[in-house]
Amino acid sequence: HDRCYFLTHYHSDHYRGLSRVWSHGLIYCTSTTANLICNVLNVDVKKVRRVNVGDAITIKGARVTFMDANHCPGAAILLFQLDTGLTHLHTGDLRYCPAMKLYPALQNVKIDRLYLDTTYAHPKHTFMAQDESITRIVTLAKQFIAENPEGGIIYMSAYNLGKERVIFALNDALQVPVFMDADK
Repeated sequence: HDRCYFLTHYHSDHYRGLSRVWSHGLIYCTSTTANLICNVLNVDVKKVRRVNVGDAITIKGARVTFMDANHCPGAAILLFQLDTGLTHLHTGDLRYCPAMKLYPALQNVKIDRLYLDTTYAHPKHTFMAQDESITRIVTLAKQFIAENPEGGIIYMSAYNLGKERVIFALNDALQVPVFMDADK
């Protein structure tokens, strides 16, 4: 097959159509995303090409750089620098943070076309920084434990990927067991 596909991350609205019978071309993604599509969706490993975050590959007249999207494990922003001189930036889903402006691949680059995740672009969707959110959740969990010395259970819903940083922070701060479904 001459076609190649780029998968920004492992969320169902992005991997729709992938399965063990995938035969439309090679899929380029991060190692984390590759592990998930191969182990969970049973995509043949021969159809997947792993690219480390921070690395660039050259394929079919384009240099493609993978950068951390700060969205879920393995999520990537993709910078396509075409042989034609045009540069396209595809954010996939991302959680923007100021450090992204410092990514080496984005320095001194003119973006000709931007494919931007705008799901939460409306001003009513203003989120605190991820570190601040995690700190608040840990503080609330500690408060719950202090107010319930006889014990209790903290439940956290995580339908798919994206809550791991919170779970790890809770585990580190509270030093308590974490239980989850086998498929997580």
